[in-house]
Amino acid sequence: MNLSVILVNYNGIEYIKDCLVSIEKCCANIDYEIIVYDNNSKDGSPEFIGSEFPAVKLIKGDVNVGFAKGNNLAIAQAKFNNLLLVNVDTILNSELESVVSIIDENDNIGALTIKMNDSKGNWVVSFGDFPTPRGLIRIGNHFEKKDLIPYENRINQYKVDWISGSFLMTKKDIYERVGGLDEQFFMYVEDVDYSKKISDLGYDLVLFSTASYIHFVGFNSTREKLLLDSYMKYAKKHFSGFSLFIAFINLKINYLYKKLIKKTI
Repeated sequence: MNLSVILVNYNGIEYIKDCLVSIEKCCANIDYEIIVYDNNSKDGSPEFIGSEFPAVKLIKGDVNVGFAKGNNLAIAQAKFNNLLLVNVDTILNSELESVVSIIDENDNIGALTIKMNDSKGNWVVSFGDFPTPRGLIRIGNHFEKKDLIPYENRINQYKVDWISGSFLMTKKDIYERVGGLDEQFFMYVEDVDYSKKISDLGYDLVLFSTASYIHFVGFNSTREKLLLDSYMKYAKKHFSGFSLFIAFINLKINYLYKKLIKKTI
């Protein structure tokens, strides 16, 4: 049982220690490695990682290449087939041995995630349905809308369309087969696109509900334009003809609403 844990860091000094400590704790019974790609941070976090976590393989970039490319560059050096992409601003709550065993023992699973909680311990939806052209008028339309009864009270494994890149476990051979994360997505939606690519190959994507992690930052309204720009790239990639036209119109309405009414752009 093995795992290459991949992180992309950009000025994450506030979170990196707790994140790395939690990974070490939760991987205690696994043969693992941690690879951090640093996007030219200026807050001292690369130096901190180098001095406090010498076992971590640290790759220092000269410029900020974004989340998708940073992950691709780190994964190119991963020595294990099982991969875990996890954000720096997270803390793992659960041992990963049982999580890795699921993806090891089920060839039909292309990627999986676990329950995401916010800093107060509240469950936050981190998966959903693939975007549709009409649904893009409101981004929240494609988030999973099932009731919020904790999934462990129902079933342990739940099939979903896409899963968040804040905790995404997959296999390197599958990752390489689809070309990794699409680097046209600097930040946001690269996880939806990756999920779509492996789903199109016939793999299942799964939420494993009995394990969890904390995600501190995530999306905020100051990044609305970046999110919408990424969904436009997704639409151009996965839709065509009239479907693409509808997606474009709905994203434009979404943009104008947030710019003129909500004033978040």
